[in-house]
Amino acid sequence: STRALLVGSQGRLSRPRRAARRSLAARRPSPRNASAAPPGLQDALLLLDPEARSVLGWWALPTVYLHDSVLSGSDLFSVDTDSGRVLRFRVSAGTAAAPMPPSALPLSEGGWAAVEHVRSYESSGAPRAAHANGLTLGLGRLWVMHNNLASRSAVQLVDAASGALGARLPLGGANCHSPLFYRGRLLYLLSASGGLGRLHPNGTSDTLWAAGARYFSKGLAVVDDIAYLAVALRQRAAVERNFAASEVAAFDLLRHVLLWRRPLPFPGLVNSLTAPRVGPG
Repeated sequence: STRALLVGSQGRLSRPRRAARRSLAARRPSPRNASAAPPGLQDALLLLDPEARSVLGWWALPTVYLHDSVLSGSDLFSVDTDSGRVLRFRVSAGTAAAPMPPSALPLSEGGWAAVEHVRSYESSGAPRAAHANGLTLGLGRLWVMHNNLASRSAVQLVDAASGALGARLPLGGANCHSPLFYRGRLLYLLSASGGLGRLHPNGTSDTLWAAGARYFSKGLAVVDDIAYLAVALRQRAAVERNFAASEVAAFDLLRHVLLWRRPLPFPGLVNSLTAPRVGPG
């Protein structure tokens, strides 16, 4: 079987900014430049071949500010910060013998992959103020992170079946990122203090650990009861994010102790962390 990666590409820094007119218009690179990047005028979902280190193609997205995506089974949920919407896509794949949908892209070693826009969810009536920047899934709901910029952050619950808005739960501070469920609690990053927070079922929050006001945390993963978060020295200007000194910290969620902090061998603010799923064999 062919391995492939789906990567979100944000066109926010391009001019002029505009959303894609058609959702998921599949495109392939020119044969003369197999690793060509998609046009920078809009957000896109890239299909990558990790072994060949090449871009197989891309789908244009009907978003303006793609911020985060979460894959759950065959469904991909993406957050558009400008509109406050969460877009739900269906990801499918087939063999070379199977009929290929119009929006499909061929894979390197035969077969194809396709992405279809299923539906959209509204998470806020004031999307610019909410600054939705992430989500996680649980209990039949979307838990959408409303960063709220300088105001106190919150998670907005959205029913996955009906799209109805549910409770809005305030978090432990401003400028929060990376919501993630762990043992019936919602973990998230208190980015303004380089910290790790936890939301309890009764709506209260506590801080599990923080690097301090000189730091900014973004990117969170949990493996075997250990939380791994990326921490960087705070930057005064957006351009400085490319040169920020970053590190990864490991926090034991059972003993509530910091295990270690390790600097990364390259500069730049970390946006996300993930971990492979480990199975038998």
